Amino acid sequence: MHKIYGNADNQLAIIERVKTFVGKKDKVIFYFDGVGESNRSDVIFSGKKKADDLMREFIEKFKNHKMLKVVSSDREISGLAKVCGCEVQSSEEFYKEMNKKNVMKGKNVNQRFIYDEKGEKPSSVSRKSLDEFRKLFG
Repeated sequence: MHKIYGNADNQLAIIERVKTFVGKKDKVIFYFDGVGESNRSDVIFSGKKKADDLMREFIEKFKNHKMLKVVSSDREISGLAKVCGCEVQSSEEFYKEMNKKNVMKGKNVNQRFIYDEKGEKPSSVSRKSLDEFRKLFG
């Protein structure tokens, strides 16, 4: 997804945008190259390894491949996932799919995230959102 959103500073935007799109019923794991700080169980930094290597290990160890969807534009990762029987989608296709359902076309990723379905700013902020903002900017 870094091809689409740019540098590592946009990781939170990527995470929140994807989680909002897929909903609460699906578990999503994000793999990022390098070292980073996160107390979230769904965010994994690769450290000295490549994120692709960690994804490969995860795919190989996953027990029910038919339940796994892999979003990656890396040919090796996509190929492995297909061979294992996973659903595979390129990052670019996934991004297009997210934007088809987005009523805020033309806004940057942060604005899409903040505004509600009608394009209005919400009248209130949930406790969860407020706590998340405090962690990030407090």
